[in-house]
Amino acid sequence: MIVNFVRKSFFIAALLGSVHGTAAASDHGHAPEATEAEAALPFRDIPVLENAYIDTTPADRKDGVTVGELGVDGGDQDMMVAFAQESADGQYGSYDSLLIAHKGKLVFESYYLHGRINLPDTRRR
Repeated sequence: MIVNFVRKSFFIAALLGSVHGTAAASDHGHAPEATEAEAALPFRDIPVLENAYIDTTPADRKDGVTVGELGVDGGDQDMMVAFAQESADGQYGSYDSLLIAHKGKLVFESYYLHGRINLPDTRRR
């Protein structure tokens, strides 16, 4: 597993093997995006999210990021959703995002605290 820390956000490019979860895919609406005004703020001044966003089936935003589905394309959904929720609850420190890629596909994304899908320190610009 490769872990890179950027502004206390982390991206995990995981070698998930062939373990498959049994949980249904999560779809929690649209990933949180920073408004134009928020994007102009220093990162730590962006308001904290009221609720964590956790998704095992990232949407194809037509931005060049190939997406897949955690569990179908590899990985254990139950384990990762539990880990993401624990991260959102602050059990491992203060993090803003967790993204997982497997075999060239983004298969999991979650955002907490200041994390937004359209900020440079997270998945997409």
